[in-house]
Amino acid sequence: FQEQTPEHLVKHLDTLFSHVRSWMGVPLIFAQKVIGALILQDLKNEDRFHSDDLNLFMALAPQIATSVRNAQLYTETQQALSAYDQERFLLNTLLDVSTLEAGIVRPKVADVPLRDMLARLAREFEAQAAGKGLRLTVVPSTVMVRSDPVLLERMVRNLLSNALRYTERG
Repeated sequence: FQEQTPEHLVKHLDTLFSHVRSWMGVPLIFAQKVIGALILQDLKNEDRFHSDDLNLFMALAPQIATSVRNAQLYTETQQALSAYDQERFLLNTLLDVSTLEAGIVRPKVADVPLRDMLARLAREFEAQAAGKGLRLTVVPSTVMVRSDPVLLERMVRNLLSNALRYTERG
């Protein structure tokens, strides 16, 4: 129904609902654009809906259209923020690699317990994984590794980020 005038939408609703005995609908309009329709159908009874029903629908339609648009804007904002976070992370990773290669940053090697780092990263990525229908599972471990904790976490974060970005299902 996007980018159609209310008149165009109403004209075609008769053909869309030819099997319906009674129906009523109003367009959802936001910023002078039809973004959908609010439709109520009755498959059994003719003349089911009256002017009071239509008046109620017409009163609710602007609020529903605003809610639908707000949901769309929220989704678009979340996608933009996610893209920004990914770009920021990539830039930081490139800067880290450059500073390591230039010898500006010296790794601070220490014994690093994997349990806490992996649990923290799992919390960070679990919503993104769930959003793709994936489940991120961390097996508790008492393993310690000898590495720079900050650089190790960045490398594992990068691996997880890429795994989620390029995994469609699994």
